[in-house]
Amino acid sequence: MSASEPAPGDGFLLRVSSRARRARISIDPHGRTTVVIPEGFDPALAAELVEERADWIRSARARMAERYPGSGQTGLPGTLRLRATGESFALGHRPSNGAPAIREVQDGGLLLSGPGGDSEAAKRALLAWLARHLRPWAESRLAAIGEPHGLAPSKVVLRSQRTRWGSCSATGTISVNVRTAFLEERLADYVIAHELAHLAEMSHGPAYWRRLETIMPGAARLDRELSHAGRSLPGWLL
Repeated sequence: MSASEPAPGDGFLLRVSSRARRARISIDPHGRTTVVIPEGFDPALAAELVEERADWIRSARARMAERYPGSGQTGLPGTLRLRATGESFALGHRPSNGAPAIREVQDGGLLLSGPGGDSEAAKRALLAWLARHLRPWAESRLAAIGEPHGLAPSKVVLRSQRTRWGSCSATGTISVNVRTAFLEERLADYVIAHELAHLAEMSHGPAYWRRLETIMPGAARLDRELSHAGRSLPGWLL
């Protein structure tokens, strides 16, 4: 799918997807509207579609605001609290030229350098720092949870997907979303157990859930809790 591009003058993002079969509208937790269109679709018709679905868009935005109460807080936080690891970092900002960058400072905090107005680039810099910082934690939890059951990934990757807590490839690579560290510890451990179970059973069939239950008792209940956990994430992560 191509990168998002603002549609001219009408307040929505336009994406062209080779996999799309028809035009569709989506609303993200911040209330932003995206129109996905197939290749060859006339982009000018996207604005007409948004106008036709105006009532639905207003209702969807209201539902998102209710479901994600923190979505209005889109700026970077003053304190970065990682619930799963028990860590907390004060985040300061020092305006400078060049691309945003994060570095650790002596008092145990973090310092963001770069232009203050480039919030999306600053968020990317912070997510990249999280991916580096959280690798030892992810590897440790994977080992602690997986080794008693003879399960170990071939490779560990830290990512920052918006829609998936984690994934496991057919070659045994486990990816953990950095957003997992903002969950309660038991839910973060469930994400890791969920992916470890895929090393034994790739599908989500009955055998998979039986295996997962041996790794993480109460898996079904934790899975239900995880389905709602995104609501508690800080707004800048949504």
